[in-house]
Amino acid sequence: MFAFVYSKKDIASYTLYQAFKEVSKDYPNLNIYFHEYPVEVVYADGVDRALPREVETIIFLSRHSASSDISTLSVHTPGNFGDNPLGGRPGELAPANPCLVGDILREYNKNIEGLGIDYMATLEVTHHGPTNLSKPALFVEIGPSEYNWRDKVGARCIAISVFNALARYAAKRNCIKCVGFGGPHYGPNFTRYLLKTGDVGIGHIVSKYVLQEFSEEVVEKAIRYNSGVDQVLISWKGLKGPVRRRLVEYLMDKGYKYLKL
Repeated sequence: MFAFVYSKKDIASYTLYQAFKEVSKDYPNLNIYFHEYPVEVVYADGVDRALPREVETIIFLSRHSASSDISTLSVHTPGNFGDNPLGGRPGELAPANPCLVGDILREYNKNIEGLGIDYMATLEVTHHGPTNLSKPALFVEIGPSEYNWRDKVGARCIAISVFNALARYAAKRNCIKCVGFGGPHYGPNFTRYLLKTGDVGIGHIVSKYVLQEFSEEVVEKAIRYNSGVDQVLISWKGLKGPVRRRLVEYLMDKGYKYLKL
């Protein structure tokens, strides 16, 4: 079972919920559950306790906010490597589902073109709450403006993309699971790499802002909460040289394969 958590306190979240509810009729074989949260979903710490036990992954429906005006469909794993300015506990991550994240991103890209809408499909690095979750979780978001938050066609694109990804995941439940290090907030190198590969997923992404200095604790935490790691992706120019060298030394010492992007 897959749970969708939404809130009427967030315009985009409720627009997405309505789209998901409608599109779900075309996917009768998927076992899904909708849960309304009383406040914005970034604050839904521990919400898994309120969901059926059969739920295996939680998908949060949310708005995307940004200083730019680029219409965006994003997907990412929640968590805080440091403070918690927007929900979750400080220094705590949610478990990831890398395979779903990868498939959703690729579905976004395909359906944006198919529906002829002017949106950018992108990953985001790990950020914001909720945390304190025992089940893998991810966010699907639309934004950054109120126009986007109310856009029923954009919301339908996300719904179709997610349900297609879920149908594929339910049949296979496996991929090349990656964790990412380096680069800016939207992880452009990771986004490009996943869009050109068919069987690669990514869970936690640690931005260059988090890894200003090398932190073994941060690296270990990202790997531990990734729900498995087959390969580590490094945005090579997106990390300072000394940080990159220590990261590679750590990965080689622990026996992790890594790929320079």
